[in-house]
Amino acid sequence: MFFKRALLVHKECAKLFMKKEIKVPRGYRLFPRTQKLILKIQKILNSDADKAISSACENYLNEFAKTKNLKTK
Repeated sequence: MFFKRALLVHKECAKLFMKKEIKVPRGYRLFPRTQKLILKIQKILNSDADKAISSACENYLNEFAKTKNLKTK
């Protein structure tokens, strides 16, 4: 009984200290060539797919804005 209660308290305390980013699954179906590009970017950035995609989009937007003389923010 004591062990179970201590384990529950430990789990609750661990939840307070764990910071996880909430991700919403979108269920996108991408072309295989797009998936390969994302994997390459992930390896370069050493990150997950979400970070790779957002970084690639930001980079593309910035480069596009430079060519069109636009402000991105």
